Amino acid sequence: TAAAEAAGGLYTRGTGVGQINQPANGQIDANVVAMAAAVLTAAAIAANAIDGNAFAQAAADKVFGSGGATLAELPQGIPSATPTMRAALMLFYMSLRNKVTITATELGVHNDAAVKIAKSVLSDDATTFQRDEMISGA
Repeated sequence: TAAAEAAGGLYTRGTGVGQINQPANGQIDANVVAMAAAVLTAAAIAANAIDGNAFAQAAADKVFGSGGATLAELPQGIPSATPTMRAALMLFYMSLRNKVTITATELGVHNDAAVKIAKSVLSDDATTFQRDEMISGA
């Protein structure tokens, strides 16, 4: 091992030149103060590497998926009690943008092609008006 150490191919435990000051427990001593001055400098970071727009886009990507992606309309079916952020936002958006029908007994939310995707039963006994949980529009 002395020959390998001398050739620069092996570090051995010890306190001499080229040796690692490492006790038997696997701990390695390092001079962090000496490293701190040169390891990460302003010049090493690209100008505007992380700016507000990049952070906002990364946050949006975490919530909605890939950057700039459009949200597809929901298919006909029962809206989930635990939807993804995309599904929750799209049901709300569709109920504002698209056709909504309301009769004495039903509220219906439609897609862009006017197909009822979800509906809710309505009732009124002259004392209490009730809108039930959304179900499939089929």
